[in-house]
Amino acid sequence: MTEATPILLNTIALEPNRWTEDKIPHFKLVDLLPAIAKHRFHDLEIWQYHVDRLTQGELDELKSRLDSLGISTPVVGIYPTIHLERKEGHDQLVHVERLMDIASFLGADTVKMFVGSVGSGKLDVEAHGRSLRFLERMSEMAAERDLRITGETHANTLFDTIESTLRTLDRLDPKRFGVCFQPYDGSLAGAIGAFTALRDRIWHLHFQGRKGRELCLLLDADLDYAEYTRFIAASGFSGYLCIEFVKDCVVASPEELDVELVLANAEKDREFVRSETGIDLHIQATQPK
Repeated sequence: MTEATPILLNTIALEPNRWTEDKIPHFKLVDLLPAIAKHRFHDLEIWQYHVDRLTQGELDELKSRLDSLGISTPVVGIYPTIHLERKEGHDQLVHVERLMDIASFLGADTVKMFVGSVGSGKLDVEAHGRSLRFLERMSEMAAERDLRITGETHANTLFDTIESTLRTLDRLDPKRFGVCFQPYDGSLAGAIGAFTALRDRIWHLHFQGRKGRELCLLLDADLDYAEYTRFIAASGFSGYLCIEFVKDCVVASPEELDVELVLANAEKDREFVRSETGIDLHIQATQPK
């Protein structure tokens, strides 16, 4: 890995409580940083709940430790509920604004988000309108902080189909709001087709190897990641790459998660993207203009 080819690690891969209701981290991010640095990940996408409940003093400590280890945090990932009414909707915006301030403090240039928590076909007209207004206000807040936003292509969000993603993007500032792309299914044709349809607004890619319902190395995944990555490189893509979920990161109980094993697998995935495909990807995120 060279400075010309940074590949991010998503810290969600190191958190066994990621899918619990309260999402209280089992590990403190600051304590994970030495192991992350040892495995030569110098650029992170931070999971919201690794920073959401930190005091300013704890954020200061985290920033100092990141700087001392030479680790950057270009992306912070968040999960707002965007369709709520009145006070609940206002409170969500206040929370998002605080998260954007944290992202700025940590040196991020991008906030990655789930574009809501309800599928595009399940919102009524009023809730859909509130969701769009929420996203427009988020774009304004991002502009005030010189941040950009990428919405993740994911089920049960407004970005759950190509068509809904494009319709939503049509309402949003093209210089401020883009896409964090991960394929909707494990087929090469589907991945390439969706990427091509959304290409003009994709600034960020997630990689996660899946074989059936299980996480695996990218090399062993149902999706042919070698061909997919070659296609991405040939397209001229120049945004962020991020290793997201990783083999052995899902465990039956939190104490069973082996941080070193997960990081070793993440390192294998990173080297697969860089070396086993035979492609030297130059990753330089496009900044808002």
